[in-house]
Amino acid sequence: MTYKVLYNGPEDAALSRFRHGFPRDWKLYSRDTNHSILPSIESLSPHAILHPIEPSHPSSFQQLKNLLILHHIPPVIVVANHLTAAQALCCQRAGAADCLSGSVRGDVIAVCLKRLFPQCMPEQIEPCIIGHSPCIEQIRERIRLFAPYNFPVLITGETGSGKELAARSLHHHSQRPTKAFVAVNCARFTKDIAFSQLFGSKPGAFTGAEDQKGFFEEADGGTLFLDEIGELSEECQAALLRIIDDGIVRRLGSITTTKHVNVRIVAATNRSQEMLRPDLYFRISQLILQMPPLRERREDIPLLATNYLTKIHPQSSWTISGQALENLCQRPWIGNVRELQTVLKRASIFALNQRITAESLQETLQPSFSI
Repeated sequence: MTYKVLYNGPEDAALSRFRHGFPRDWKLYSRDTNHSILPSIESLSPHAILHPIEPSHPSSFQQLKNLLILHHIPPVIVVANHLTAAQALCCQRAGAADCLSGSVRGDVIAVCLKRLFPQCMPEQIEPCIIGHSPCIEQIRERIRLFAPYNFPVLITGETGSGKELAARSLHHHSQRPTKAFVAVNCARFTKDIAFSQLFGSKPGAFTGAEDQKGFFEEADGGTLFLDEIGELSEECQAALLRIIDDGIVRRLGSITTTKHVNVRIVAATNRSQEMLRPDLYFRISQLILQMPPLRERREDIPLLATNYLTKIHPQSSWTISGQALENLCQRPWIGNVRELQTVLKRASIFALNQRITAESLQETLQPSFSI
C-alpha cells in the first residue's frame, strides 16, 4: 500500500526540501493553490496534509482553522520557518496533529508520520544500540536472550535513555520481525480516548465514533510497544489485564463481539512501580530490561557523538576535537542520549569548518536540569 501526503501549497523550494529523506514508501504531492484544496483531497485521499503557515501574517492562522473544520479531514501537520511555543499550542488547540518549525526536511517529517501512523512504518533494518560499555553489552545480551519468547517485557529507565530503541531491537530479534511494530505513547491519551485508541471502537460508542481498529488489532501478529504505560488511567490499565491473559480484544461500544489477537507486549516507563496497578505490573514485568543512564556509560559518548553527527550531516564529514569530547564526557546528562543529540545539533550550528570544538560547545551547553 502506498501512503500519501498532500502538501497544501505549490511545487516550490520548501517542497523540494521536504522530499529529502522522505520515507520511500510514502508519496508527497503538491496542489494548485488557485483552486480549493477539496478537489485534491477528494482525488488523492491523502493520509496526512502538510500545511505551511507564515506566523507574521494574521490570515495564516485563519486559513489553518478553515482547513481544520472541513469534514473528514486527515491529520494536518503544520510547518513553518519559525513558530513560538505559544503559536504551536494555538495550532494544536485548533486541531493540528503536530507542528514542525525551522528548516524541516523529509526525515523530520518521517518521524512525525511514524508517530501518527506507527502501523505504516514496518521495521526494515536492525535498530542499532550504539556503545561498547559493559552495561550496553549486557543490554544487547539480554535483548537476544528475551527476544525469542512471547512473554511481556517491561523496559525501565530515565527519559531519553533509549527505551524505544531497545523495544525495536527486541522486535527485530524476535520470531515476528516482518510483522508490525506499533509504538504508542500512552502519555498523549486522555482518559476518554485511550480505550478507543487501544482497543478500537464501534459506531455509536461515542459521538462521531466509527468502526475502526485499535492499536492491539493493528499490531496483531507483531509487537505493541506501550511507552509510558504508567500514564494510563487505572480503568484502562484494568482493561489490559484480560488481553494479556487471553489475547481477547473487545472494541469500545461492542457488547458481544470480540477478537483474538496475537500480540507481544513490550511496555516502558520512567516512573516508579507505584504508577501501575499491582496486578498489571506483575503481568507485564515477566521480563525486565533496565536501560542505563548515559552518565553510567560515559565511555560510549565519543562513539555516540560521532555517530549522531553522521546522521544529522550525512552529506559531509564532521569531526570533534579532543577537548570537546572531554567536555561532553564530563556532563551529567540528565536528559541522557536525547540531551546529547540536542547539544550536538546546536553545536554544529556554531561550528566552523565542520569541526566541533570546545568553543562551539560553549555556545550551546546550558546547565543541566532535572526532568
